[in-house]
Amino acid sequence: MKINNFDVTMGYPEPWCMPRLFTPDIASFYEGYYANKGVKIIKGTVAVGFDSDANGDVSAVKLKDGRVLDADIVVVGVGGKPLTTLFKGQLEEEKGGIKVIKD
Repeated sequence: MKINNFDVTMGYPEPWCMPRLFTPDIASFYEGYYANKGVKIIKGTVAVGFDSDANGDVSAVKLKDGRVLDADIVVVGVGGKPLTTLFKGQLEEEKGGIKVIKD
């Protein structure tokens, strides 16, 4: 994706985008959508560090699989998972979380 003259790379540790929410087919649709706009997609690895220049500005992203990606800007999204084991057998669970019913 060339927006403001930036090449964009999106990465995530799972085998497809947002597996807790998307089926492989739905994820494939979105991955194709972004790939068609020029976004490079990297699956199955995570960022483990960053390199910076003398000013402290990010210059690269280090991936767990050993690759290093040149970077000018990094946007990090860290997902969280609820700790539902505290409520085992007490509340109804759904999709890795606690089911909430709205009245």
